[in-house]
Amino acid sequence: MHGSTLSNLSPFRFSSWNSIIREIYLLKDRGVDLISHCHIRVGNGLCTQFWNEVWIGDTPLRVLFPRIYALEINKDCSVADKLQYSVTSSLRRTVRGGVEAFQLDLLQKTIESTMLSNMEDRWVWDLNGDGVFRVKDVRTLLDECFLPKAPTATRWVKYVPIKINVFAWKKNKGLSICGVMFVVDFDGFRLEMTFIVNDKMLKWVDLVMLKDECSFED
Repeated sequence: MHGSTLSNLSPFRFSSWNSIIREIYLLKDRGVDLISHCHIRVGNGLCTQFWNEVWIGDTPLRVLFPRIYALEINKDCSVADKLQYSVTSSLRRTVRGGVEAFQLDLLQKTIESTMLSNMEDRWVWDLNGDGVFRVKDVRTLLDECFLPKAPTATRWVKYVPIKINVFAWKKNKGLSICGVMFVVDFDGFRLEMTFIVNDKMLKWVDLVMLKDECSFED
């Protein structure tokens, strides 16, 4: 709607879209290319450019077949324009032998299985099975890329509030947070464990300070 590159954005104007585009480029610099997970799914082919957009395979057809693209009169033609008529109908001259003939034959084989429908062309998201964009998918991808990984799975203690489990996990990853002794009396069974929490948590759970810093063990 407002462009997909930073060059189209004004540095003096704040908007949600500007912020999204900037974050996308920052993530790409760190090895996470969200745009690569967005693909065009052709329906009636009216809104997708045949040569310039990636709608079949992973590369624009103008890059794969440069000799045929050089002969094209309407370089912005749609997928519908090409598939409803002959591929050669809008070329400025007849294709000659050699490389031109080879590329034309390969182009025709590449698109021969494409069938147009009554649906509109649309963008799909490839991080789930239904193609619908979800913030959850992005969060999962970012967690996999940036969160530290341990050789063993994290164990959650179900008798302990989730906030304590989370802070214990953070401490196990190397964060320095104060340590306390947490005691659970469950039907006469006394369970004593050392957990890592911060001072704010002391306001909502009855904990006894043990020492300034300790380690969390499963």
